[in-house]
Amino acid sequence: MSPRLAILVGQRFGRLVVLRSGGRDSIRNILWVCRCDCGCETNTSSRRLISGNTCSCGCLGRERRTIHGACQNGRTTSEYRSWRAMKSRCLWPGNQFFHRYGGRGVKVCDRWLVFANFLADMGPKPSPEYTIDRKDNDGNYEPSNCRWSCGLAQARNRSTNRLLTFGGETLLLSDWAERIGISRCGLVGRLRRHSADVAFTMRKQLRRKLTDGKWTATEPPVEVQT
Repeated sequence: MSPRLAILVGQRFGRLVVLRSGGRDSIRNILWVCRCDCGCETNTSSRRLISGNTCSCGCLGRERRTIHGACQNGRTTSEYRSWRAMKSRCLWPGNQFFHRYGGRGVKVCDRWLVFANFLADMGPKPSPEYTIDRKDNDGNYEPSNCRWSCGLAQARNRSTNRLLTFGGETLLLSDWAERIGISRCGLVGRLRRHSADVAFTMRKQLRRKLTDGKWTATEPPVEVQT
């Protein structure tokens, strides 16, 4: 076997590990003998391995077609719908959110390609309003990086959230606004007009009134206890 061909030996493609060359098929494509994680061996071509079209001996497809038992009153469960949406975002380029997930390298671990494994690791949702959330937004969908979260928790975990440090403490901009007692938009407005020291030490936005032809503040800045 030439060095160019031997480079695939030992490599893993999904559930398959390449063992040795398997000759050629009827149209001269190079074949490889691969061992699947389930213990079976199969022959497949270099092209199908590298493209990802073949990633098991066929057991993965059978598992996906197996009745998952995730139906209630004729409808799939909320957990099953979350699992299906997760795979679509990461694996199907036609998904409207693919560019934010699979398109930037976020993957679903091999174990979670099977719904039963996903449900065993995640457990049932606390309520139907919960959705799957990744602790590290740049990480993959896998047991160590995922949890069921409510909408508020997910909103606080978005990669687009703005973190601000003041007085040696770092919080989300929305958390600072809550602590100060104003809206998030109000704090954003302050930061556009004032330095952080002034914006964070106002009890509320300065109001001005006209006195003797001059605008004066009706209330001085008050330091916020942090």
